This record gives sequence, C-alpha cells and structure tokens, in this order.
Amino acid sequence: MKKQQPKPTDKYIVSQSNSLIEADYSQTNLPAKTMKIGRLIISKISPNDEDFRITKINNAAIRQYLGYKKNVPYNRFNADLEDICKRLNEQVIKVLTDKGTVLNAFFISSWEIDTKRDETTFEISGRLKEYLLQLKRNYTSYQLKNIPKLNSSYSIRMYELLSQYRRLGRRKFALEDLKKKLGCTYKLYGHFKDKALTKAQKELVKYTDIRFDFEELKKGRKVTEIVIYIYPNDPESSPNQMSLEFLEDAIELKDKVELPDLIKKEMNQIGISNENCASLWQKGFDLIESDQKRDAAKKRCRTTEIYFIEKLTLLNQSKTTLNEAGFFIKALKEDWNSPALFQKTKKTTQKAETQQKKAEAKALKLELKQLKKALEEQERQIFETLLSNTDTFIKAHSNSIQKLGKTYIKNIKGKYDSPIEEYRNSRFVSSSVNIYFRENYPDLFAPTQPLVQKMRTVKTQLELIESLIK
Repeated sequence: MKKQQPKPTDKYIVSQSNSLIEADYSQTNLPAKTMKIGRLIISKISPNDEDFRITKINNAAIRQYLGYKKNVPYNRFNADLEDICKRLNEQVIKVLTDKGTVLNAFFISSWEIDTKRDETTFEISGRLKEYLLQLKRNYTSYQLKNIPKLNSSYSIRMYELLSQYRRLGRRKFALEDLKKKLGCTYKLYGHFKDKALTKAQKELVKYTDIRFDFEELKKGRKVTEIVIYIYPNDPESSPNQMSLEFLEDAIELKDKVELPDLIKKEMNQIGISNENCASLWQKGFDLIESDQKRDAAKKRCRTTEIYFIEKLTLLNQSKTTLNEAGFFIKALKEDWNSPALFQKTKKTTQKAETQQKKAEAKALKLELKQLKKALEEQERQIFETLLSNTDTFIKAHSNSIQKLGKTYIKNIKGKYDSPIEEYRNSRFVSSSVNIYFRENYPDLFAPTQPLVQKMRTVKTQLELIESLIK
C-alpha cells in the first residue's frame, strides 16, 4: 500500500522551549500580524538544527499568509512589513532562565526587505538559540496552520499556553500572571474577560485544534484565578484553517506519532489490554448507547480519534485515580463531554485522592529539603576551598564591598576584626562573596548541577501537585 503523504498544511511546525512559551509579554505591544510572522519564522527552523540559519521568505507568500487582499498596494504592504520587523527587533520578551534570572530578549536581531527579489531575510536573535534549537525535552510543538486566521494577539498567546498543557486537559492561572503572559494591559476584569479571554475562546474553537472552557475563582467578589479546561477540536470539519501550500521549504516534524498508536498507549497506561483497545476502537461511535448522544458526538467530534482524545482529556481533568479504565469506558458509552457530567462520580473519590496528593506533596517537600541540604553542603566545601586561597578571597571581598556600598558602611564596616570575620558573621558579605565565587569559578560548581536540576524537577512536580490540590 502506498504510504499517504502528509497534507501541505501539516508540514509547518512551530517548536519552542516551554520557557519561551511561558515568557512575559507585558512589556510588548505586538499586534497579531507581528506574532504571526514570528511563528512563521520559527516554523522554518528544525529543532534538530545546530545553529540558526538566515531565513528568507518570499514576500508574496508573506502577503498571503497575513491575509492581504490582492488589491492592497505593495507600498502599504512593505511599510507594514517594515513595522512588523521593527517591533520584533525592539520590543522585549522576558524569559525566565534555568538560573532563575530574567532574559530580556528581542525576537530578531536583523532583517532585510529586498523589493527587487521580492523577499525578506530574517535573523533570529542569538540569545534565543537555546529556546529554539536542539530541543530534546521540555518543549512544545504545534502546527502553524492553527495561527494565520487568529485575529487577536491574545488568541495566539492563549493557544500556545494551552497547547503546552493539552495532554493534561487543565491549567490554572493567577489572573495577573495570565495577563502578563498574554501581554494584556486591561485593568478591569470585565474588559479583560471580554477583549482577551472570551475572544480567544471564540477564535480557538473556530480556527485551531483545541478549544477551552474556563472557570473563575474568587476571593470575596474579586476574580483572582482562572481555571481553564482544554479539549481537542476539529476545525478541519469546516474550511476555517488556511492552506499553507504557498510556503516553501517546510520543516516536517520527524518524531510525529500516529494518533491511533498514541491513543492505544494512553489506554494501556490506564489498564486496558491491547485486545480490549482494539475492540473499543473498532466499535467507535457505536459504543454510545443513546442514539441522540451518538448523533451529537459524531457532529461534535467528526472522527473516532477526536472522540477518544476527548474522553482521555476528560479522564485527566477528573483527577480520578480509582478505576481509570472503568471511568474512561463509561465516558465513551454515555458520551460525557464536560466536567459537569462527572461531578457526582468525582465527589465520591475526591477526598481520598486529595489525601493521596497531599501525601505525595509532603514526600516531595521532604525530598526537596534533603536535596537543598545536600546542595548547601556541597557548595560549602567549594566555598571553603576558595576561601583558603587568600588572594582569591580578598579579591572577592573587595568586589563585594563595592557592590554593597552604603549597606557595608552602615551595617558592617568596623564591627569585625578582619574580612574573613565579616564573611563568617555577616550574611550580606557572605551572600555577596558567594555570588562572586559562583559567577567567576563556574567550573568548580559544575558538579552541583545534577543536584540543582533534580531540585528544579522536584519543585516542578510539587507545584503541579499543589495546583491540583487547590
């Protein structure tokens, strides 16, 4: 049998580190067209590339991608493209690094619009290299075809933020944190809800492969958190998505997993055998016991793949850990399609599951405490080695005094007999000297990195569990 070729629209992949997806856009004013160009440039990169290449894109393709009509003058288009490039070159995206610092990055470092060749050359900022190249873990990929028809920059950012969590089916945001990630400046919640949240909800269900509902959490009368429930969507059932065959040199995602295999793996993980997987899959929509619900499910999901993913997503959202296979099969047969339909089932297991999560959180906190203690001891030995070298310590001490400035003069100077006594007794001095040691002798601290990475992993697991308990 001849292998089916991927559709043109399936070849354009946007892959970004999760750190870049989680970036703070509050200092930017990037319109939707500007964000679309940024994602188009990323789609021309392969995560397996070792370095950035100059990206050239045909201007006629850019016009079509941005939705310009044929009668729009080229002078106007060129002016708009110049403005887009300028914004990508001048407006800051704030990325939290693995070191805990904030990288203030610009998306492109240079551009050149060649009207004679009718093409534009883009150079991505080198500081973004680790967030776009050689991505092995902690990154998210999605198809570019989900982006072109989104009219709001908030919709584009919301799509990226939810795509990262689509397998979990649920994500909670502190309201102010969500605003920063979206680059939203609305102060009144009503304006934010209408102009950003609800608009993104309408656009994603119409133009992308995910949709969402949201729940408002309040302190008193004030909304402080948003819980978002993420579902698979099928915009290809109507001609809403843009065909991208006019773009050249597409990057195809190599490790793409066929959907039936993915569903089979998920079903195996909840205790359904291969034989039963095949049986359920063969029945498809015929599993649904009610004729009315079956017709509604076919209209809503269109394919068996979408229907099974919807139910797996529902299982993840339910947080149930008791008889997951039974829950999933019952959801298939009765077409549960929203959290409200399984609240009664959920309440019977919620208490036990919460206690289990609390126990997991307690164990992770203990592990984090032990790792922190081990790291402190490992670093202490390195600090003592550096302190034993008088010249090295004096240099670090002098640098620290300069940085502490008035704090040193007011709180430390003259209170101790020697610089080393200042280091032993003043947290200001010891902290400043230790920072100097870490920055100037990274090779000595390299052995601590496995502990640091382990602490980050445990902390992430703890934060996830605590967010589920809330």
